[in-house]
Amino acid sequence: RLAGHHFHNAPQLSKDLRAALPNAQMIGPDGMNQPGTIVEGAGEAAENFLTTIAVVPARELPAPGRAFADEFRRRYSQLPCCFSVHVTQAAEMVINAIADAGGSRSKIRAALFRTRVDDGLIGNFAIDRFGDTSLTKIGVYGIKNGQSRFEGAVSPPARLLGEGLDRTVHRQRA
Repeated sequence: RLAGHHFHNAPQLSKDLRAALPNAQMIGPDGMNQPGTIVEGAGEAAENFLTTIAVVPARELPAPGRAFADEFRRRYSQLPCCFSVHVTQAAEMVINAIADAGGSRSKIRAALFRTRVDDGLIGNFAIDRFGDTSLTKIGVYGIKNGQSRFEGAVSPPARLLGEGLDRTVHRQRA
């Protein structure tokens, strides 16, 4: 498992690791989810490189998200990219919180931190008292023939996420 960003020389790191460990499965985080940059810099060494990101393709979204993506494509001649659907969902949550809270910042924050979304663009989820989402789905993308391809999604149990350092940070925030 690698960490870093594509602009911090990830292509060269990928190339060097592939040379040293030709059979290793390399997996990078969302900061490395720039297949064009990885392929351009690492060439054939980028083949089968996996990245993870909390985004799935439009076809994998729940019905409201797919409908949003279809409307986006009709208007802009392409599917929404990356976190566009997530940002749209977040904007809807903020607009609703403002409407419900009457403009009070503390009430808006409180409303957001107790939000529960059912049948949302990205699914059903809640926001906890720390501002964290209950969503755990992570998209896995692989480079095949120089192109990014959705391999599938994983949904680790929530209890495995946010442990250790995150719990310490949460305790400090509380």
